[in-house]
Amino acid sequence: MSCGEIPEQITPAHRLTLARIDIRVERANTLGSPLRLRGVGSLPLIGAIEVNDSSRTQGGLICIGVVVVGAWFLLGLLQQSYWALAIPVAVLVFFALGLCFWVGYTIATIQVDPYQDSEPEAREPDPGPNVDE
Repeated sequence: MSCGEIPEQITPAHRLTLARIDIRVERANTLGSPLRLRGVGSLPLIGAIEVNDSSRTQGGLICIGVVVVGAWFLLGLLQQSYWALAIPVAVLVFFALGLCFWVGYTIATIQVDPYQDSEPEAREPDPGPNVDE
């Protein structure tokens, strides 16, 4: 089975969705996008993105930064510095407070239309399929 084929055990609704995604991926591929459609087993993997050197460099810099900050934290703990614990705790507390404020602000300012309970309109019974003989 090639990457563009859709397996038989998928329902018709899923088949249509996968076909639409396949068309979008093919369109992205023709525009020079790094988006690729690859097959894994019998199902296609949608949205696999190629990793380039820039992404690897950024990942390496993040790892180096984490090691430096971790070493700095351990050095502060070994020196029994008050700031070694106070700064990370303060950052976490302010992050949690900011998150709670954001949730509260979102709830307070959300626009919701009031629910209107209307009587359903009476419909004529469906005569069934129209069979011409």
